[in-house]
Amino acid sequence: MSHDINALIKQVEAGDIDAAEPGLVAIVAENPRQPAAQFYLGIIRLKQGRNEEAEGAYAAAARGLPGVAAVHSNLALAAHRAGSKEVARLASVKAQVLAPEGIGPYTLQSEAATAEGDTAGALLAAGRAFAIAPDQQSGLLLGAAQGAGDAVLVERATDRLLNADSSDLGASMHRAFLLQQNGRNIEAEALYRILLKREPNNPDIWFNLGVTLIDEGRFEAAAEPYARRARLVHGRPLEDAPEYAEMPLMPVQPVDRTCARHRLKHDAEQYRYLSERDVLPDNFKSEWEAYQALLDGLSEEQRGAISFNLDDAEYGRIERSYNRLVYIAASGWGDTNPLNTDLDWNKIEESYLDGDPRAIAIDALLSEDALARLRRFCFESTIWHQLKGAGYLGAYYRSGFNDPLLFAIGRGLRERLPRILGPHNLKMMWAYKYDQHMAGINPHADFAAVNVNFWINHAESNLEPETGGLLVFRKPAPQDWTFERYNAAPAEEIYDFLGDERDNPVRVPNRENRALLFDSRLFHETDRFKFKDGYIHRRINITMLFGHGGG
Repeated sequence: MSHDINALIKQVEAGDIDAAEPGLVAIVAENPRQPAAQFYLGIIRLKQGRNEEAEGAYAAAARGLPGVAAVHSNLALAAHRAGSKEVARLASVKAQVLAPEGIGPYTLQSEAATAEGDTAGALLAAGRAFAIAPDQQSGLLLGAAQGAGDAVLVERATDRLLNADSSDLGASMHRAFLLQQNGRNIEAEALYRILLKREPNNPDIWFNLGVTLIDEGRFEAAAEPYARRARLVHGRPLEDAPEYAEMPLMPVQPVDRTCARHRLKHDAEQYRYLSERDVLPDNFKSEWEAYQALLDGLSEEQRGAISFNLDDAEYGRIERSYNRLVYIAASGWGDTNPLNTDLDWNKIEESYLDGDPRAIAIDALLSEDALARLRRFCFESTIWHQLKGAGYLGAYYRSGFNDPLLFAIGRGLRERLPRILGPHNLKMMWAYKYDQHMAGINPHADFAAVNVNFWINHAESNLEPETGGLLVFRKPAPQDWTFERYNAAPAEEIYDFLGDERDNPVRVPNRENRALLFDSRLFHETDRFKFKDGYIHRRINITMLFGHGGG
């Protein structure tokens, strides 16, 4: 399978690492000596915090590009973060020899000093880097100045970030990102909005603005940037809201063609369901047949693959709907309370706060009306774009999972559980929909304070009522593990850490309209499940994360 390395590089440079990662991994697997692919894969791994893998990728790139200072400078940074001090030292020396005027060694010195608590040394090195390349290194200076408590240099760096030449869109976005990363969210928001006046149809700017608003504690305000980002990436729905009428009808960037057998199966079922409910125009009534034909015609290799890319002929058959926002079944929810008014919320709080571990089930979470409307939104809306290899699909806030009913649920939970959720803003939400014959989520923990997970599938869909939910392990993630490690480590690594506790989880069976409230640091995984076949019988869970990790 061929991949366009230049297109992948552009995706990385635009910040779309999720889209670029599979292609770069495939290139490196086929040809480990491809230095450009290794270099840009190293960039992705460094951003993901997978520092040892980043070091390996940069080392491979350095063997193929021994005379490029930037490769050695990045290798030094990755090796430093991975704890390979001698590799970092040698790579830094090499970078300085190749480019004596370069900033790489100073940036490394600043980060190393920061890691060691030497705020004065970090500021000195950052200042030297800033003197060489003020536009490029103003973010480094900002972070170091904040660490050292130098208010004058904080404002100098911030002013430079805000007032640098904005003709280079990539550089301007990077400056806004640096402001956000250093807690200057109001300034970052202002810069993103300035950029949007020039580039109103740039999905990356809308996405970054949404992230910035969430970091400001304005979760619901991010809905508008994310709604626009979703339409730019996935196209506008057939009958869209009037406020988006001026936006492009078609996606402004190539649609992701990554696919899998279970994705085609889901989409065939969903479009057939929509056709039977008569919510699609006549020319879409047979859309499900195109998906079913593709599914029936898959090769044995495609059927067994975790994922594959649709070729031109395959994609052409479903181009108008694949990964598109064809239909959104808005709930129309207003200010009404969506939660069950008969629940004893004070008792729920007491049970959670007294629990060891802190993990309790809440039955009949939503009112009947709210549950029905939320089901309709999830059954009918074509927002299930995130392919998950184990056999489930994701719908995310940034890509269309942003109905007002969801915000009402989040607000209601914080109001009724003030001692648990009151101090914590809603930080993220998503939904997963599962194939009945595949697997769920591996063990992991989340970077939040409290998780609220609830199921909206029908009671009769679950053929094994004592399973089908979550296993919550009684041992929390270690404090010294990074988010990347406890959220994405191989299952066996987490099981090894859990030891005997692996055999003693809190098992919370799947129930219609049941929620599970638990400490986000607790490792958890999808329990085994057996559900009826058929589109409306798929297991669906919604997750809301409140607060920061360890909070």
